Amino acid sequence: MPQRQEVANFIRSTFRSVWSLELLCFLRANPGQAHRPEELVAAIRGSELVVSQSVDGLLAAGLVVVEEDGAVRYAPASPDLDRLAE
Repeated sequence: MPQRQEVANFIRSTFRSVWSLELLCFLRANPGQAHRPEELVAAIRGSELVVSQSVDGLLAAGLVVVEEDGAVRYAPASPDLDRLAE
């Protein structure tokens, strides 16, 4: 289990808004499943802009991948990232 300070640093450096955190939680609850942007808008009840910005941030953090068709799925770049996201 990560240390409290490690999790706090992860949150500060990864999430620009609560929307990004909500999106990560949604994607993580559905591992292996890719979601189209419009599904993500509906799932977190956000705007297209909020979802787009959140996906960009999670992608940069190495927590998601965007497939060729634009669908997004949870895919942490390392076990450590998965552990922090947990």
